[in-house]
Amino acid sequence: MKRLGVLLCMLLTAGLALLPAQDFLGGGRDFLTPHEADLIRVAQEPNERIEQYMHFARLRLELVRQTLLKEDAARSKLIHQNLEEYGRIIEAVDLVIDDAAADKIDLTKGLGLLAEQEKEFLAVLEKIQEAPADDSWAYEFVLEDSIEITRDSMELATEDLGDRGRRIAEADAEEKARQRTLMTPERQKDMAKAEQKVEETKQKETSKRPTLLKPGEDISKPRKP
Repeated sequence: MKRLGVLLCMLLTAGLALLPAQDFLGGGRDFLTPHEADLIRVAQEPNERIEQYMHFARLRLELVRQTLLKEDAARSKLIHQNLEEYGRIIEAVDLVIDDAAADKIDLTKGLGLLAEQEKEFLAVLEKIQEAPADDSWAYEFVLEDSIEITRDSMELATEDLGDRGRRIAEADAEEKARQRTLMTPERQKDMAKAEQKVEETKQKETSKRPTLLKPGEDISKPRKP
């Protein structure tokens, strides 16, 4: 808790103040701070990324909670911003899971953490919705979106990863096929040549795999005593 308080102070005072004015107000603003983006780039492993994103999401909801305790005419803008960023963080987590499912990566650790954290996040959001403040009209729609995004993410997290990976692969194949129908005949020929070249490269790499056989030795034939 002490560490969380320190991080909150950093974001509320120094961290957010260092962002460009248009970033703070929303125009062209990313949903992560530069420091958070750096942490995500470092965390290449999907389970680690999920853990980082969960930390960022929790931080946004804590900022919302603390802002609601203040009587400030301008607080609704900050609440709206943090709720919007929270929703985009959860959507980013779902994309991480989609990619990992397509690549058949074990997400046991990440999904366990996700299930635990999102259940808690949903309870926080619903509590805010059940006790609306006087200025809740300014952020009620983004609050509803955040609740819906969290529920959808929780539902997706219960889906079998194998099925999820196959569904994503099928969707990708359908999209590629759709895009190909929009290409000119010349472009389709170029794509076919490129795909053939890739396949030939794969075959060459496979044929060049290291072997312990002697030159001219055939593994299908038994060695002479």
